[in-house]
Amino acid sequence: MKKFSFSAAPIEERPESDMPPSTDRLNELLERLKFLEEESI
Repeated sequence: MKKFSFSAAPIEERPESDMPPSTDRLNELLERLKFLEEESI
């Protein structure tokens, strides 16, 4: 049962602790956005 619910869950809804690389990637993109916003002003 646990195995089924895990495989049925979309990747987006997986806990952050389960996929640290994706979290780091999001932080990297956020930093880029902040930089671009500051540059455009």
